[in-house]
Amino acid sequence: MSPEKEDLYRTNLIVCWKQPLFGLDFTVTSTVNYVVRNLKNKDVWFDKNITSSFTATISDAFAGITRLKLANEVSIRENISTFIDEMIQQAPKQKQ
Repeated sequence: MSPEKEDLYRTNLIVCWKQPLFGLDFTVTSTVNYVVRNLKNKDVWFDKNITSSFTATISDAFAGITRLKLANEVSIRENISTFIDEMIQQAPKQKQ
């Protein structure tokens, strides 16, 4: 598939988090289903589940809520970074 410059793309996301209720180390796992679709011809050119996780320890933050927030933020940041890297590798070629 070779998109034209005026082709528009839409990304659908379905997000799932797994996080602990309590503990010293908080490991949060985020799974996102990324679907990128060409709106002009309805072709799907990226459809993948990406899972990432991060563990925040007591040395990262003493307060439990802060550790949980950090684990959430880093987990989803890594997930988005992986999505961007994989999307760049799979990106359709532009017509000249």
